[in-house]
Amino acid sequence: HEGASPQQLARLAIEDDRVIVTISRKQQLPAEATGRQYSLRNIKLDEQLREIIDVFEVELHEDCLLGRCIQCNAWDWRQQTRDDVRDNPQVHASTLEEFDEFWMCGGCRKIFW
Repeated sequence: HEGASPQQLARLAIEDDRVIVTISRKQQLPAEATGRQYSLRNIKLDEQLREIIDVFEVELHEDCLLGRCIQCNAWDWRQQTRDDVRDNPQVHASTLEEFDEFWMCGGCRKIFW
């Protein structure tokens, strides 16, 4: 919840039984939510992902790597070719050269690779 206050984040974390993952060690949450915050130690994105997987013991299943869309939460994926996404402003020319597989979310039409 971008732009939410620490109090709003704490309330949501408690209500939804969630953990707030942050890179900021300065963010102060209300006392009732202190145990619901995890501060990442790594600065590189790939290392952060590995850290989350390790710390929270996330089980990865190859057949479920395309879960819900991070943008709209839909679970409607459509495989796309380079030609399908070539003129899409979401995909840069360098990305087209580097990747072979593209996926479009059927909910919000965001492109992933």
